[in-house]
Amino acid sequence: MRAITVSEVNSYIARILNVDPVLSSICITGEISGVTYHSSGYVYMTLKDEKSRLACFIPENIVKNLQIKLQEGKTIEATGAICGYERGGSYSFRVFTVTAEKEGELATEFERLKQKLFDEGLFDAGRKKPLPRYPNKVVIVTSDTGAAIEDIKKTAWTLNPAVKLVLIPTLVQGKGAAEDIVRSIEIANTKIEGADILVVCRGGGNKEDLAAFNEEIVARSIAGSKLPVISAIGHEIDFTIADFVSDARAATPTAAAQLAIPDRQVLKQRLSVLQNELIATAKRKLVYERTHLSSLKEQLTLLNPAHIIKRGYGAILDSNLHFIEDTSKLTRGDKIVVLTKDAKINASIEDISKEVQDD
Repeated sequence: MRAITVSEVNSYIARILNVDPVLSSICITGEISGVTYHSSGYVYMTLKDEKSRLACFIPENIVKNLQIKLQEGKTIEATGAICGYERGGSYSFRVFTVTAEKEGELATEFERLKQKLFDEGLFDAGRKKPLPRYPNKVVIVTSDTGAAIEDIKKTAWTLNPAVKLVLIPTLVQGKGAAEDIVRSIEIANTKIEGADILVVCRGGGNKEDLAAFNEEIVARSIAGSKLPVISAIGHEIDFTIADFVSDARAATPTAAAQLAIPDRQVLKQRLSVLQNELIATAKRKLVYERTHLSSLKEQLTLLNPAHIIKRGYGAILDSNLHFIEDTSKLTRGDKIVVLTKDAKINASIEDISKEVQDD
């Protein structure tokens, strides 16, 4: 047997590890240990369980997009590939994605409930209520201590301070949050007089923080709301079951306020445009009516018997100076008056002939 070098052994092992189809895409669960943030932007750490440890690294571009905080002792699920290194005769786990262990369970339940409600038609566009164009009162279901309500208040004041905001303080995460959200939605629909629209919202957080908005009771409460509902849960990239059943979804609480509340400046501009259009329409109508009146006047003038008589014609009246329209009522000896353009002739009927001769 020929002796081989250490490099040859390490090269062979690294090549096997790097081309193995199973090891090129695997999901590993373990507890985080020894997290180190390197100046290169990479993160180095160890995943461990009761019996073993595995060296891991996360490239800079993956680190920038992580949705969870890498904490000592936190159990995670990570997808990635095993990489072998000839020079050091070692291997490590190159991480592509990281999720909390519980988030895997949440994702499965999310998809199950999403499909269930979809099959029931709760996501159908046809059942969604239109948002009022000019609401007077907006009800907000969120925490009274979070950033979401402050963002909405600030945006609302800028857009249209005449619109009233009603806050229903609500738990938005943790134990009992789902039940409290349902309670608040019921209050908005039954206790707030004059409410026009409902905003259900909260600020950003990880998937566990947003879990209450993926509960079935919350989804059905939103779907059953008589008030139109805008959902604004988390950040722009976050989607919850509440978003799918709501009548409209906003990326952030600020965006929800912009969607719910009309901008008074835009309204003023619209009113100005409408005013100008109304004035222009009235002017066109006035010109038309004047022209029409002039034409009606000309027609009446042409049809005026006096005008006809002035053109050389005559008119026959009875003794009471009424136009004779029915000659069948005339008899011999009746007194008549003949009007011409320059005379009124009193006469009597000597004979009546029904024959009319054409020229």
